[in-house]
Amino acid sequence: MLPTNGYYRRKMRQLDAQVRQLELKMEIAGSPALLPVLEELRIEREVFNLILLNRKVEGARHVVDLRRWRDANGAVALVAVDPVEDRSAALAS
Repeated sequence: MLPTNGYYRRKMRQLDAQVRQLELKMEIAGSPALLPVLEELRIEREVFNLILLNRKVEGARHVVDLRRWRDANGAVALVAVDPVEDRSAALAS
């Protein structure tokens, strides 16, 4: 079963917190090595935002195509793995 809109909103909040944490680490340490991870987190956040936006647009139609709403017009395929869990080790260091 595909995640709900609430799930995607939670993931966006988690990504926002991780981005802020990385930005703070970069500010303090001045380490440019964290830039690729930071950029990946921002891209993932934009994908979640795209999913929610596509679902909102599809849900606003008079006749909703549940298949298109469910997969956010193909945007869900961009999130095949859980990016937050995969990067938790990188953030801990």
